[in-house]
Amino acid sequence: MSRAPAGAPALGAAVIYPVQERLVVIGEAQYEGERFDGAGDDARILAGVNWKPIRQGSFRLALTGGLTDGAPDVQFLGSWAIDF
Repeated sequence: MSRAPAGAPALGAAVIYPVQERLVVIGEAQYEGERFDGAGDDARILAGVNWKPIRQGSFRLALTGGLTDGAPDVQFLGSWAIDF
């Protein structure tokens, strides 16, 4: 019978660079240890932008690449946030 690891360490870092008042470039790196036996570690890097075309909301578009077998190979992220 296999056992789950006692705890999965996690670590992350980000860089946020404002290009213009309404455009921000984002870079992130993230690591999460093996959560379940055989699942593998999850390490990723992300590059994206936050764009605020109107006062009430903003878009976030990003591309993520996996660095380990436990991470997805590629992800495209898109979201809309309403500011209030």
